[in-house]
Amino acid sequence: MFWPDWKKWGFPDLVLELQKQGGEVVAAIAIEVKYEAVESGEDDPEEPELKDQLGRYAAGLEERYQGEGKLVVYLTADSYPPIAELERSWRAIAEKTKLDPLVAARRGS
Repeated sequence: MFWPDWKKWGFPDLVLELQKQGGEVVAAIAIEVKYEAVESGEDDPEEPELKDQLGRYAAGLEERYQGEGKLVVYLTADSYPPIAELERSWRAIAEKTKLDPLVAARRGS
């Protein structure tokens, strides 16, 4: 789905649903693409509401896909990962959702 309207969670650029042959969703991937732009929204640890863009998408996956595998992919034109942006997002996700933001990072190492 391109640009689904997730209301309070925002509009991810693309959401992929991986399905079994019978149509059962087994994983969902929200993809955000930035070309020479930065992630929108910065989270405030003192506020209960998620404002971090990638954090909102993680929360949207958590709400919409209960038992399935979930992943947020952040594509940029940078030569190196935007570590500071990712660390802010990981903190927001860890503090305000039930998801572990570093599972994929640990699997990749």
